[in-house]
Amino acid sequence: PSACGTSTDISGLAVLPVFVQKRFNNIIEEDLLLCESLQSNMTGEEIFNYINNFIRKHEIGWEKCIDVCTDSARAMIGTMKGAVMRIISVAPESTKSHCVLHR
Repeated sequence: PSACGTSTDISGLAVLPVFVQKRFNNIIEEDLLLCESLQSNMTGEEIFNYINNFIRKHEIGWEKCIDVCTDSARAMIGTMKGAVMRIISVAPESTKSHCVLHR
């Protein structure tokens, strides 16, 4: 995943959009990897599980994840159970960064 974080749609429901950047024909493209409706107050572990289930189902492989960029929501960046730390535990070569739109 290139960027992920929770957001709300027009009706105020929580959603998890996950974008990826990939090289295709020597051009870097950005696409929406997944967009899941979430229950309110989900934990980082639950958010990670949504992403991990998608990755496994589509046989993508965590070794392709080189950076995780998120907002600073507690469920995303918690030091023990945050989604980012869970991603880094399965993609240890990955780095983490903070979304410039949320600074």
